[in-house]
Amino acid sequence: MTRQANISQNLTADIPSNYSRLIARELDLTARQLPVLLRGTGLGVRQFLREDGLLSATQQVLILRNALVLSGQPEFGLMLGKRLTPATHGAMGFAASSSPNLLSALQAIHIFLPTRVWAVFEP
Repeated sequence: MTRQANISQNLTADIPSNYSRLIARELDLTARQLPVLLRGTGLGVRQFLREDGLLSATQQVLILRNALVLSGQPEFGLMLGKRLTPATHGAMGFAASSSPNLLSALQAIHIFLPTRVWAVFEP
């Protein structure tokens, strides 16, 4: 199977683009530099910057690959991880971080994850 065929198999956009915008911020990219980050994704800068934008898993992976190349640092994932605070994940992150222990946090995520996922699929 060709790489192009693999890319076209996963075009369901259900990942919030705010995670990839964090990548752009970690790389300190300007709006003019975003096309390099978005190379191969089929996304335009305007589409990428929309607050309600969604990405497919393939687009997300391509952005991550492009970011790794742009950063030139194999530890880029660790640097990005520092930016992924509970607040990054909205109400779900708040519920988990305000839980008294790990079990309660996991239970909160288990209970409320379906509502978060459903919101992504609503028209």
